[in-house]
Amino acid sequence: MDRLASKLAPVFRQFGVTRASIFGSWARGEQKKCSDVDLLAEIPGSLLDVARLELAAEKRLRKSVDVLTYGGIDPLLKNRILGEEVRII
Repeated sequence: MDRLASKLAPVFRQFGVTRASIFGSWARGEQKKCSDVDLLAEIPGSLLDVARLELAAEKRLRKSVDVLTYGGIDPLLKNRILGEEVRII
């Protein structure tokens, strides 16, 4: 987890991310080599900025990355996602 956080730190700074967490298989310690990385991020800006953050994170990690914003979590999944999130910044 620390390795992911340190790799993502420059990307988070570039996009002004003020809060970020990992959830899903990486947060549960169940990731496989081919697992994507699920991120929650608080990012200023538009949906386009979120997409750019996602692309920059994928390039940096060399893995598929899905980014959700804290405000964009589906209400039906919110408890599960927030229950397993691991804060990285």
